[in-house]
Amino acid sequence: PHLPNLEELYLAANNLPDLPRLEAEEAYRAATGIVIELSNVVSGFLKLTVLDMSQCGLDDWSQVATFSQLPNMKELVLDGNLLHKITPPPSLITDAENSTSTSAVFFPSLQRLSVSSAQLADWSDIDALNQYTTLRMLRLSHIPLFSGKGASEVRPIVIA
Repeated sequence: PHLPNLEELYLAANNLPDLPRLEAEEAYRAATGIVIELSNVVSGFLKLTVLDMSQCGLDDWSQVATFSQLPNMKELVLDGNLLHKITPPPSLITDAENSTSTSAVFFPSLQRLSVSSAQLADWSDIDALNQYTTLRMLRLSHIPLFSGKGASEVRPIVIA
């Protein structure tokens, strides 16, 4: 479905665990030689600025990456998903056939991200967010990494 004028999409509390995963797409490409471009998955939503996927059963950051090519997405809400890890965007994509490399720009306009009530338990997940250079606002709460710590303890560490 193409909804070219849609600016906000709220899918919260829908069971969507079958969203494509980057690893599955790579395995498919290796087995068949057919490349499925992520931009084809989300084409038709070029004006989308807000996407709320709270409580949708997502458990892998590569499912989130499915939406990384939305050029105007400014706000992404992922609260209440079972995400265990946040990975940095790939810095380089290599096209072996043409011997060329191009920078991958994941979430080129993302300014606000909320990942509360996820299963993040490692500081490397927070560090990975540093590579999303357009990010201006981050909401993290109720994650195992912060268990037993107050906001006054966690905030300065996350900001540093």
